[in-house]
Amino acid sequence: MKRTLRNVIASSVAMGSLLLPAAAIVAPQAADAAAKCKYPDSVTTDTKIIYPTVILKGTTHTARVNVDGKGGPNGTVQFTIGRHGNTQTANVVNGKPVRFKFGHGLKGGRTYVMRAKFFGNCKWRNSSDQGKVTVLKR
Repeated sequence: MKRTLRNVIASSVAMGSLLLPAAAIVAPQAADAAAKCKYPDSVTTDTKIIYPTVILKGTTHTARVNVDGKGGPNGTVQFTIGRHGNTQTANVVNGKPVRFKFGHGLKGGRTYVMRAKFFGNCKWRNSSDQGKVTVLKR
């Protein structure tokens, strides 16, 4: 009897947490930051990756990520190569480009998808870009 009652209470609590509105689940810090932002997601951004499309196996290269938008966007860029690739992040301040090193450790004879996702602070909208880089065998 005690075990059944305990299971009923546990499942009721779990179901109740699923029914809570999303605003009730948001961390207090995120809610405070959203409340301070007067016009969230009101400025469009455009993210572009500038990179070599063909590289040699074992070499290291730099990809530059530009985030354009009125007023110089602020936020974070997440940079990934391949589905299970290494993810790097960097902060964008006043729309200045960020750079990521890549290439070392990629296997030759393959083509990888490269992605850059910009997560804008406050008024700047999220945006992304992707491209392909081919790694040649030596």
